[in-house]
This record gives sequence, C-alpha cells and structure tokens, in this order.
Amino acid sequence: MTDTLMSILGIALAVLVMFIIPTIAIAGEYDEIAQTTVEVAVADFVNTIAEKGKITEFDYNELIQKISATGNSFDVQIELQVMDDNPERKTVTTSQTLNEKGENLQYSVYTQDITDKIREKITNDEEGEYNLKKDDYIIVTVKNTNITIGTAFKNFFYRIVGKDAYVIGTSSSALVTNSGTEEQEEVHSNIVEEKFQEKYIKITKHIKQTITTAERPVVMMVILDSEPLCMGHVRVGATQQSMQKIYQQLNNTSSSFYLGFIQTSNPTRIVAECSKNNPPNTSQLSTESFSGNYAITLKNAISKIERESEGTNKIKILVFMSWTGVSPKERQEANTVLQAKKDSIDKMYTMGCCRAGSLGDNIKGLWDVTLGSKYGGHLPNGMIGGDIENMLTSTETIEKDEIQYTTSKDEKILLANLDISKDIILIVNNREYSYKDSPFNGNVLTVTGGKYYLDLKKIATAIGKDDLNDVSLEIKYSATA
Repeated sequence: MTDTLMSILGIALAVLVMFIIPTIAIAGEYDEIAQTTVEVAVADFVNTIAEKGKITEFDYNELIQKISATGNSFDVQIELQVMDDNPERKTVTTSQTLNEKGENLQYSVYTQDITDKIREKITNDEEGEYNLKKDDYIIVTVKNTNITIGTAFKNFFYRIVGKDAYVIGTSSSALVTNSGTEEQEEVHSNIVEEKFQEKYIKITKHIKQTITTAERPVVMMVILDSEPLCMGHVRVGATQQSMQKIYQQLNNTSSSFYLGFIQTSNPTRIVAECSKNNPPNTSQLSTESFSGNYAITLKNAISKIERESEGTNKIKILVFMSWTGVSPKERQEANTVLQAKKDSIDKMYTMGCCRAGSLGDNIKGLWDVTLGSKYGGHLPNGMIGGDIENMLTSTETIEKDEIQYTTSKDEKILLANLDISKDIILIVNNREYSYKDSPFNGNVLTVTGGKYYLDLKKIATAIGKDDLNDVSLEIKYSATA
C-alpha cells in the first residue's frame, strides 16, 4: 500500500515537473511579451497625438489592433487635460473636472466624449478626428480585462482572488506640442469656404441612351396547305413541329398575341388557337389531302385577323405553309383576295418547303407584285430569327444634353454617372480646356466612394485664383444612361 501511494505521488510530481511547471513558465513569458507590446503601442500612440495635435480615428483603431494582437481584451482610457479658452470661467459641466493651475484653468475630457465626437464628424462626412491645442496634456491608461493563462495558473496554485486583478497594463502621457487646427487654418486663409458654397456652376451632361420600344401585341393567322405532299408532313409530325416553333418565337418576344391555324382542307374551321403561355393543341389537325380552297381560306384567315385586331395597334401577320402545287386558276383567285384585303395585314410570309422550285418562285414573284413591301418572302427554318423578331421590337439611340445649375458641396462638384472613358471639358472665362490639359493636368478630378468630383479648390489654384467668384466656370461631361 505504501509503495502504491509513493508511486502515485512520484507520477504526480513528474507530471508537475515535466508539464505543468513549463506550461506556467511559458504562460508567464507570453504575459511579459504582451506587456512589452502594449507599452510600445501606447507610447507610440501618445507621442503621435502630441506631435499631430489631434486624435484620429485611424490612430485610435491602430492602437486597438496592436494591443488586441496579443490575444487579450483591454480597457483603454484616454484623458485630455485641455487648456480652457476662457480663464474667467469658474464652473464647468459635471462631466468635466476643472482644476486651477496658476492663472490658467484646465478641464478634463474623457474617452467617451472623444470617441463620440469622432463618430459625429464621420457621420457628417468630415475627417474622423478630435483636435487639441498646444500645451494640452494627454494621458492614456491601458489594462487587460480578461484572465490570461498565466494569471489562471497563479490563481489555481496560489489562490489569488479578485476578478479585477490584471497583469498587463501601462500608462503613458505627453504634452501636446502642436495645434491640430493649424493646418486647416492655413488652408482657409487663402480660400474662403463660404464663397465656394455660394458659387453657381453650370453643368451640361451629355447622355447617349439606347431605348427599346415596348413590344407590340401580335395577331397572326397561319394557313396550313392541305395539298397531298403537305399532308405527309402532318402525318409524320413535321407540321406540328413548325407550329410549335412559330408559337415559341411569339411567346418569347411579344408581350401578348393571338395565334390561329387554319387548313385549306376545311377553310371555315380554325383547328388550333393559342395565346401567351397557352401553346397550340395540334390534336385537331386533319390528315385529309386536298388541293384547292386557297381563295376562301385566305379570305377567312384575313377576316379572323380583322376581328382580333379591330380598334388596336396590333401587328397583323399572315403566313401560308407552304403554297405549292397551285394551279394558275387557284393562284389568280387567291391573288384577287389578297389585292382586295392587303390593307388588313401588315405582313405576309410564305414557307418555302414542299417543292419550292420554279412554281413556288413564280408564286413568290406574284406576291411581290401584289403586296409590295408587305410581302416578306419565305420564312426559313420555321420562322426562327429574322424579320418577324425585328417587327416585334425596335431600338432607338438618342443623344441629349441635360443642363443644370448647382452649388458645390464641400467645395466639390459631383459629376453624376460620369463616363470616365470620355473627356471632361472645363470652360473657364469662355475658354475651353480638357481637364487633362495644362494647367489642370487631370489633378482636379477626385474619387470618393466610387463617385467622381471636380475639386473647386484645385481648379482655383490651377488658374492662380484665391476663389472662383470672379471667374466664370462651366462644366461639360458625358454620362452613362
């Protein structure tokens, strides 16, 4: 029993010596490294503020990033002991402490007031900074708020209590040697901001825009030739496929349409009708072979077009599939109908299948004479692409100048929707310059948040003026639509 106990104690001691004690030592070293990092970061931050005379959002964030890189969380406290501009004042607000030092008075400003002021400036599109005066005093105190691994080990072994105890911390202070407002005052001594804000600028914006007109509704009747050779296409499904192609093209491009199919074998009956998202039902197609009835079928098809388009601006289209094997007598009767009804259609097309040889070409020539520009010829490949698509939509490119008079914002002029590939013209005292030309050399254009601005300060400087009040200025540029 004694040997067993000794063995257990020996193992525990070995673990302590080999693992736990080295781990504690390493954790302590990490804390020491973190302490050095924090001391250097805080000292750099304080010295930067003292030299600049201002606390900037960038410098503050950089401090937080440096100390957070140690893997710990920190409480950062900033105190500014500010020289009071009014030494006669004897009281201050309760959030600030006023101390008397000789004849001068100081009051303190703390972290929350400083960061709130910086955020307020950023919200107002100003530089995120808090300006100090020469001889102000800054104190920065930093300490960790988390329990480090080294501290956890010490608490375990030495029973250290108190959650507020910290092991990483430092404090640094410095006297401010420069005023943060000196640089701003020097700039504004030459250029008066109010004068720029009152300056009216004429801007001519050139816009080139391509407009697609709204798709017009369509009324279309398709005549299916029932002469013997064409009936073979019905039996093997080729005609049905062509019908689906015609429907699909209209369904893809037109806002709304009426599409009807009629066969020469039964000229008084429409065998299939469809509209937007309602494809044709081809089950009623007749497989009867019949040569003739071209004139009466044409008349009934055009009458249907007239009824469907009455009182509207719809595009009226007639298609004949395929019009071959027509005798001279039948051809002349059909031509008489077309001559009488050609004002009722906008366009007529034929399909060049089924022996579209010399007889088909003769018919095509006849329709050219009868209909003129209203005859669109043969539609290849079941109307896919081409002339009908061009009828349904049209595009137009327009160019226009928009003229406006505007005042500057923060001494800058926004060039809305600027086409940066085109030139910007500055008209100064009735003389035209490219913004890239001397004396401007492209330096007057700035980019902020993806938007382009002309800087009035830089324009004035380029032409040797303190401000633009005595200068006529006009801007011309090209914009994207």
